[in-house]
Amino acid sequence: VVSAWTTLAVPSLLSTKNSKQGFTTTTLTTSTTLPLSPTTLPTRTVLFSMMPTTNNHSNNNDKDDDIVIRLGLDENFDRWRFMQKLLDYEVDSSDVNEILTKVLDGYLKYPRPKFKSQDEDSMLTGSPPLTEQNRPILETLLGVANDNDNDDDDETNNNNNNNNNNLNVIQALTEPECSPGNVQVLQQLQQLLPDPQEEEDEHKGTWDTIMELHGRESTKVDETKQTPQWVATCLVARVLVYYDFLTLGIVNKPIDV
Repeated sequence: VVSAWTTLAVPSLLSTKNSKQGFTTTTLTTSTTLPLSPTTLPTRTVLFSMMPTTNNHSNNNDKDDDIVIRLGLDENFDRWRFMQKLLDYEVDSSDVNEILTKVLDGYLKYPRPKFKSQDEDSMLTGSPPLTEQNRPILETLLGVANDNDNDDDDETNNNNNNNNNNLNVIQALTEPECSPGNVQVLQQLQQLLPDPQEEEDEHKGTWDTIMELHGRESTKVDETKQTPQWVATCLVARVLVYYDFLTLGIVNKPIDV
């Protein structure tokens, strides 16, 4: 829950194009300044376009995941800091891949609680809806991860095995410094993001948060350069933002209301 409101510059014109890696990228071109308030924010715009508080909103079991303990991701501020490091390529790609897998796995397994909208006519979750479009993509991604457990010849996948959930991590990024991983995986992740035309508010919401994390000028510079490293890392970061990593962390049990 946002405890204060601020003014945030958001992109007013965004263009999309197909990158050499085979998935869509977005270039920021111009910007305007909009006040953030309960009445001006779109219904499902991400409500953490500011530095978060240190309140704990983790939804882990009493026995936390090893990666949550090891990286100290139990609180909002620490997850925010981890995302900043991700966009600066200062984290281990295997950690990012494991977090990505667990976030998507938790999203698929544990529905988000619903609340009445402002007009009182509909029920909303504040999270992306699980639809006929994104469910098969999620199942394919996580199914590929599960199938990797049976591949005894794949030493890399076996080394990345997540013993807690019997999931092999999705190979989105690799070393050195969070370079692009499996191209097919990256293409599937792109499909999990909101459509720039049909879901414009949600699309801009993910970019608002990326710019808050990475800085507006740094984001514009990296989007101009469009290096494969940036394209892949920013894609993964946006997926994590959109699927509630900053607000909920790694969800591995039903969410308490």
